[in-house]
Amino acid sequence: MTDKPGQKPSRDDPEAGLVVEDDEIDLSDEAEHAPEPARKSEPEPEPEPEPEPDIVIPAHAVSDDWHDEPPKGGGPIEPAAGEKPRRRWGRYVLLTVLVLIGVAYVAGYVLTGTRMPASVSIGGVDVSGKSPAAARKAVDAGLSPNADREIVLTHGKKEFTVKPADAGLALNVERSVALAGGERSWDPRDMVGLFFGDHDRAPALDVDNAALDSAIGAIGEVVNREVVEAQITFPDGKPKAREPEPGLIVPKADAAIAIRAAYLVNPAPIEVPTADVEPTVDSEGLASAMTTLAEPAISAPVTLVVGDTSVALPVSAYAPALSIRVQDGALAAYLDPKKLAKPLTDSTTGIGKKAVDAT
Repeated sequence: MTDKPGQKPSRDDPEAGLVVEDDEIDLSDEAEHAPEPARKSEPEPEPEPEPEPDIVIPAHAVSDDWHDEPPKGGGPIEPAAGEKPRRRWGRYVLLTVLVLIGVAYVAGYVLTGTRMPASVSIGGVDVSGKSPAAARKAVDAGLSPNADREIVLTHGKKEFTVKPADAGLALNVERSVALAGGERSWDPRDMVGLFFGDHDRAPALDVDNAALDSAIGAIGEVVNREVVEAQITFPDGKPKAREPEPGLIVPKADAAIAIRAAYLVNPAPIEVPTADVEPTVDSEGLASAMTTLAEPAISAPVTLVVGDTSVALPVSAYAPALSIRVQDGALAAYLDPKKLAKPLTDSTTGIGKKAVDAT
């Protein structure tokens, strides 16, 4: 049934497919012949994800004390029972050792200033275990009587005496005791020396170095000997060699050490320290110069060229002025101009002058 245009539909004639509240729905036949609803297409199954590769954890990366359960209370993980904190224990031991060493070091510093070492002497005076003040008294009493005693030195049959006052020598008692262990020291050797070892210290001296050098210089003027260098001369026109000889000197530094060591403690004479001075050219060098320099030098006359004129100078004329001696560290020929002047003048007289008619 169709509605006419402009006519409102009534409730008694509802449109097909609409249900009104008052209508009773009969499901008996309609349910049997009702069309089945269209089935929705099932979604395609998603592809299964590829299996992830197995992760291999090396055995050394896993602790033997692994716990599956997290710690209660959310606090830090405590070490398992029986686990030893080795690192912390090692630090404690190291710290303890350092503290003990520091305490011992400070104690040693204090002890070095309170008494002398267990076995020590100063210039032969025993001051072992004494207080610094007692040690000073002992050194003063034992060495001061020798303050003006002369030092005797010998060289061969020669003998020399040095007066302490002239050489600027004097005893310093205070410094002698301090250097032997009578003052505080941070040096571990001084601390160990308080208990171990025998120590024989030289007395400390006040020295006027200029006066001491002067006294040594006076000894050197007698002892020193000049070095003889190799040389070749030509007396009578033939080479004559002079053999080299070492010189002798008194080294001031060595002599000062010897004099200071003998002062106050050694009444016996001491030997003057000396040192050899070697010649520049030895005997082998001299022998070589005889064949390479001396013999060729007198093998033939020397020709002098003056302008256009040549003059032969015989060996007998220049040989007295010729020598071979050390120059710049080696043997070399040398002509003495003073000795050469006369024979050279005689040989060149008349050169450059016009001839005179003697008739």
